Amino acid sequence: RVDLEPVPIRVVQAYFRSAFKRAGRTVSDDLVEQAAHATGGLPYMLQLVGYYLVLFSDEVSPITRGVLDQAIDAAREEFETKVLQAVLKELSGGDIAFLCAMAQDRKTTRVADLQHRLGISQGAVQTYRRRLLDAGVIEAPRRGEVAFALPMLADYLSGQE
Repeated sequence: RVDLEPVPIRVVQAYFRSAFKRAGRTVSDDLVEQAAHATGGLPYMLQLVGYYLVLFSDEVSPITRGVLDQAIDAAREEFETKVLQAVLKELSGGDIAFLCAMAQDRKTTRVADLQHRLGISQGAVQTYRRRLLDAGVIEAPRRGEVAFALPMLADYLSGQE
């Protein structure tokens, strides 16, 4: 497994402008910005969104909002199947419950809140925390807090409930 850092959105935008021009596609700055934001800066999503935008468009007509929506939907579906579902398949039910409790917060989650939400001991929370940190599924941005390492995982888990 290779961990790639998120790509800054401005860099994704510049890449998309250049790539679409080379592919003979016309796209507005607004749609390039929306496409870039849809990647969340994730290198694999950058690849998927770009691929589907070129696949669903042609060299004659400018890329439309409809084509962009279709490309983003296809990219997210593939990312969910090939990345998120694959990650979750390797986890225990307790690990997934821990992640679902985290998904209630949009950014970071206090470890103390997880203990309360899950109704488990501090030791059990720390066991799940360590396992998920070691697996690269979550990160610890500050002492006593955790956050998703995969940005789209919280939304995916929230949609599965």
